[in-house]
Amino acid sequence: MHNGVGCLQRWAHLFPDFVVIIKWKLDMPQYGGLAFNSYHLIGFLDCKVDETCAPGSGPMIDEEFANWWEEVDLIQEAVYSGYVKAHGIKVLTVLFPNGITGYLYGPISGCKNDIAILNMLWLNHQLLLLQEDVTAALACSEAVVYFTLFSDSIFSHHLCITHT
Repeated sequence: MHNGVGCLQRWAHLFPDFVVIIKWKLDMPQYGGLAFNSYHLIGFLDCKVDETCAPGSGPMIDEEFANWWEEVDLIQEAVYSGYVKAHGIKVLTVLFPNGITGYLYGPISGCKNDIAILNMLWLNHQLLLLQEDVTAALACSEAVVYFTLFSDSIFSHHLCITHT
């Protein structure tokens, strides 16, 4: 398991402040007065493809009559995203409302599915580890509200990852 707890732990003491900032911002009329009372949103999760040129599509070295890459199809297939229909690399990020990227994972091949990347990281589990008091309350069957990341709808709902 990738250990990102240390990365997120650095910001855990600010989670309550992040909740206040995001609630204040979302309550503004220009954002429609959105209410997320059942969640304590602390940041935003995204997995983005940075498009690249087709790798291996040129000569192996920069010389006249140089050989071309023999495995060009394999090289290009390794980073091709059928969803985006482009070659690229992916980076998963957690952005906090103070403008800081609090967690960064990648680059990963553009052909990897966003959900697969999230599952490889155990990000939901890592966020749970940072919320010992909430986890203890859950163990006692108490109703609790977790510090949660907001993501786009590609990611499934977890205790610490949500979307509309």
